[in-house]
Amino acid sequence: MLALDVLDKITEILDVKGISPCEVTLHIMGEQRLFFMLTHMCKELGYTVVVSTSRREAAVKVLSDGTVEKTAVFKFVQFREV
Repeated sequence: MLALDVLDKITEILDVKGISPCEVTLHIMGEQRLFFMLTHMCKELGYTVVVSTSRREAAVKVLSDGTVEKTAVFKFVQFREV
């Protein structure tokens, strides 16, 4: 399972550095199922898990040929603990 592979890599890195889960904050993002599984496993082991929140600013522009161009810019707001 991919979530276990990722968790093994995190654990391996922290073990080498001598860092315990309670000293670490993980920013987890990505595919929904992987996010859910990895977040659940990390929290059970004592890691603090955060997600980033953003604000979307969108602009719509009608071009001379009648097509519509939409631009969205996502601006970071804050980290939120899961």
